[in-house]
Amino acid sequence: MIATAGTGHEAAVERAFASQRLQRHVGLTIPHFMAVPIIVAQTDVIVTVPRRLALVFAGYPNIKLIEPPIKIPSFEIKQHWHERYHHDTANKWLRKLTAGLFLE
Repeated sequence: MIATAGTGHEAAVERAFASQRLQRHVGLTIPHFMAVPIIVAQTDVIVTVPRRLALVFAGYPNIKLIEPPIKIPSFEIKQHWHERYHHDTANKWLRKLTAGLFLE
């Protein structure tokens, strides 16, 4: 399980499984998505990740993309910043770049 604070990913997955009266068996919890392809490629574990990320990971050797057996609802990705940086040129550039990556 990827337990990244504030993303809502793990809660969305848990709710989807609970609504079907299914229980996941979590064998490993990691704090971010970056280690996922290495772990999945070298073990027999499976992981539930957002579709766009799964499509990227599917390009790695020894990783296969499969559809989950249940419907997992979508969730929003939001950016937050302190108001003092709202008009900061560098911060605005970074926010725009980040938003563009998620909209591709």
